[in-house]
Amino acid sequence: MEKTLHIKYFIVCFILAVGFISAQERWNYSAEEMESTKINGKEIRRVKENVRFVTPGKVILTDNALQYIS
Repeated sequence: MEKTLHIKYFIVCFILAVGFISAQERWNYSAEEMESTKINGKEIRRVKENVRFVTPGKVILTDNALQYIS
């Protein structure tokens, strides 16, 4: 009984881990202006003018964006 419980626990953890890894897609981005700055000790990247975020199957277009780098 206990061995079956361990196997079920392992399977659930494996499925959650695979889901978490696939959720972290890699985005490529481009913009006409990019700058990094620190606000309250946190590094922030600002991108301006014709900002484009691209990943397979998805594209986001905007004029301005902020990225908190951690």
